[in-house]
Amino acid sequence: MRSSGLTIGGTFNWNGGTMSGAGYTTLLAGSTGSIAGTGAVTLSTRSFNNQGALTWSAANGITLGAGAVFTNQAGGSVTIANAQTLGGTGTFVNAGNLVKNTNTGVFTVGSGVVFNNAGGVLNITTGSMNTAGAFNASGASQLQGALTLAAGGSNSGTRDGRTFARIHIGDFSREIQFAQDRKSTR
Repeated sequence: MRSSGLTIGGTFNWNGGTMSGAGYTTLLAGSTGSIAGTGAVTLSTRSFNNQGALTWSAANGITLGAGAVFTNQAGGSVTIANAQTLGGTGTFVNAGNLVKNTNTGVFTVGSGVVFNNAGGVLNITTGSMNTAGAFNASGASQLQGALTLAAGGSNSGTRDGRTFARIHIGDFSREIQFAQDRKSTR
């Protein structure tokens, strides 16, 4: 893969292998893409920017390595149609629409991945999402469905500069938000 930018219009299919090197890959608005197949998928060092409609139905997880950043940009959508793990040591940014609506299993964000919901929508209508790493929400972020922040670093995050912790047990969910010396619950 080249060390500069790669822009994709039309149809994009990533069925396995590694995208690596400095630079970026962008799936343009109006384009469609899929991460499918049975091969391992790795994004290493590189940035992937989704502006189109991307579906992840692969039988394997996605690994972010060496500081890779996967960004679902405003206007973009990522549909998770599996129960796999986004793992490794990188960052996932959602400013668009992240949907999990076709698989009853758990979509897991691994402990080494920072998940930033930057004003995007998390729409978990089937199954659930479990983050074991840092989870941050900013802007007009929305959550629809079941999100579990596991014990450890994932049990907390920041939203609009305030620290919060979320407790999720079955259908019961309680958020505790910390603002300077005050505690409030929602």
